[in-house]
Amino acid sequence: MIMRIPTASVMNARLHQLMLSTVIFLIAACSGSKTASNTFRSPTYVKKNYQQIVVYARIEQDGYRQRLENAIVSVLEQHGYHAIPAYKYFDVVYKTDSVKFMERINELKVDGVVAVAYLGKQTTVQDSYRYNGGMYNYFSSGAAPFDLETSAQQTGYFRLDFYNLDSRASQYNTVVPIRLSSGIEGAVKQFSEETYTALKGDRII
Repeated sequence: MIMRIPTASVMNARLHQLMLSTVIFLIAACSGSKTASNTFRSPTYVKKNYQQIVVYARIEQDGYRQRLENAIVSVLEQHGYHAIPAYKYFDVVYKTDSVKFMERINELKVDGVVAVAYLGKQTTVQDSYRYNGGMYNYFSSGAAPFDLETSAQQTGYFRLDFYNLDSRASQYNTVVPIRLSSGIEGAVKQFSEETYTALKGDRII
């Protein structure tokens, strides 16, 4: 049997092919959101040109909730999306009446909901309503305390969900780690930017 030794040109071609495959793999690995983890995207989800997105922060303290909703709305609008903060348009009445809630959704021509919840130091969530209750149950459920003033906490986790009118279930969700050492302003700024990065990078909006 005669053993053929690859020529220099063949070896160069194979090396080039290997390098190209490596580059393609790295590009694919780096696409999508950069810091988000535990990501789910519904296999039936279809990206749309959303006309009105409402941002709802499921946080116990109203002050923190308003800051976060306003910050996310601002980032979305900077990138050309129409968005509104939930606290300005959905008062406590809508949390107790699903019919009025959906009427309000239709009245405002809302076709997408960015919903966020603070998880604290944990990275997972057990609440089943997030998966089968739809956007109304998300609005009507309780909220967690949002403690950013504690310097001992270095990292906190937010849950990010996206709903539309196609399904009662969350179409997309992910967990985003946020640095807390820089205080509330830094955390709110970081999360609002990470929210857009995740939604855009994962082809939700």
